[in-house]
Amino acid sequence: MFKINSKEYKAKEIDFNSTVEMKDLGGDIYEMGRNPFAVIRAYLAYCGDMTADKAGEEINAHVVGGGDLAVLSEALNDVLEKSDFFKAMVARARKAESDAKA
Repeated sequence: MFKINSKEYKAKEIDFNSTVEMKDLGGDIYEMGRNPFAVIRAYLAYCGDMTADKAGEEINAHVVGGGDLAVLSEALNDVLEKSDFFKAMVARARKAESDAKA
């Protein structure tokens, strides 16, 4: 659970389908390093069953009201660390990178 603007959201798990859904919402988790705001916005939209624009408005109000993005990024990082799908994808990417260097 995480709270944005006094509303609690369930931190939904990340699997194949949620990865695709988040990309459709404008946030590719594999591009987190290049575009973290889009991924965080997509994750809130996914967890809150809202549009990406609505999630952006919620995040904007949260920050303007004195909040920070740490609550969202921590929630996302926690579910990524627990995601068997994400761990498997990272392991494959690392192996491919290692094989390419060999």
